[in-house]
Amino acid sequence: KMRSLEGHFKLYGKTFSDVVGIRQRMGLKPDAGLEGSLRKSVHDVETSLKALSNPHLDARMLMLRRHEKDYMLRRDVRYTGALKEAAGDFKRALEASDLNGSERARLIKLVDAYVADFVVWADAESGVEILRHRTEMLLGGLRLVIPPAQWQRGDSLQNVARIDGLKIFLRVPVGSVG
Repeated sequence: KMRSLEGHFKLYGKTFSDVVGIRQRMGLKPDAGLEGSLRKSVHDVETSLKALSNPHLDARMLMLRRHEKDYMLRRDVRYTGALKEAAGDFKRALEASDLNGSERARLIKLVDAYVADFVVWADAESGVEILRHRTEMLLGGLRLVIPPAQWQRGDSLQNVARIDGLKIFLRVPVGSVG
């Protein structure tokens, strides 16, 4: 049993370390990492649009931001596709606008950078979700290694298992333990 526990805890530690690495890459502050790049690229587009005072393009940009927000709130990959589709609509609206060619090309480049930054950020966030599910599976595996009779109810965030005279503390919701 102890070797099985050791394996579970090593994998849990590796998974936790992977989450930390992804979160650091994503940015620990709003202006750092992938989040900082995303914020900068969307700010660049919005600043350029504000100078144009074009309500039609502003409305298209709001749709892009809506899909970004929906993804961030729901973590549903379909919003990534919706954002890419809305970016295509935005670029078609740019092509149909009365803006000069160089201004259109500059805005298309900015929108492409925003979409690319969003996709990289969303992929990293998806990686965190996958790792979160892995930790849930690992904790479920611990329930198989440690018989339910050996679990003692602690406070709402802590469970204690006794195996071979050792006390093992796990911070998991009480309801998730057999």
